[in-house]
Amino acid sequence: MNEMVKNSSYQVYQKSMTHLSAQDIYDIDERMSREYHIQPSQLMEIAGCRIADWVRYHIYPGSTVYVVCGSGNNAGDGLVCARLLHCAQVSVHILWVKPPDQCHSLTQIQAKSCQSLGISESMVDEVNWSAISKNDVIVDALLGVGIESAPKDLFAAAIHKINQSQAFVISVDLPSGMQVHPSNIGVASQRVQPNTIISLVGPKQGFQQLENESIIIADIGTII
Repeated sequence: MNEMVKNSSYQVYQKSMTHLSAQDIYDIDERMSREYHIQPSQLMEIAGCRIADWVRYHIYPGSTVYVVCGSGNNAGDGLVCARLLHCAQVSVHILWVKPPDQCHSLTQIQAKSCQSLGISESMVDEVNWSAISKNDVIVDALLGVGIESAPKDLFAAAIHKINQSQAFVISVDLPSGMQVHPSNIGVASQRVQPNTIISLVGPKQGFQQLENESIIIADIGTII
């Protein structure tokens, strides 16, 4: 990790940093588009690249990376990561909670790119989770800053499966299930429990309460 954070694109999290709410993130995205003509799709590419670079630095030779995707832009970041890892000859498998055609528009575009490249994929309830080893990596790209209530149904089941796995778990932006809306800020009991969080742009509100996770802040070219 020490070598990786020497790269100016990454910082080790400090509790003294400014913590961002969900609204802060929405405002930053809107301002990047309005003032600088930088679109969400561009930021998604950079975010996925940051995650992929981190994963490549930390995986064992022969490991498989399982990218667990929801339906929002957090999943889109994960799919960019999956594509870039695949192109770097890393074994990648995408796990879907919902069919790709039910995802947000940007995420559907990323899904089509992955499918065109022949990246293997399946639904989360179709995979043999016991076959995922401690040398493998799970990229948690289920849920982002937009959730306002506890995960339910398929999302809750996927979170449980991730937490029961032996793999090294990396959460994209924040652990899926954690809420950063003002009325619900905090560390939910029903959330992914990752080894590492790659938080995009800046740390999120509620990170101060985390105790066991390694948190890395990744710069994706936004202006706060």
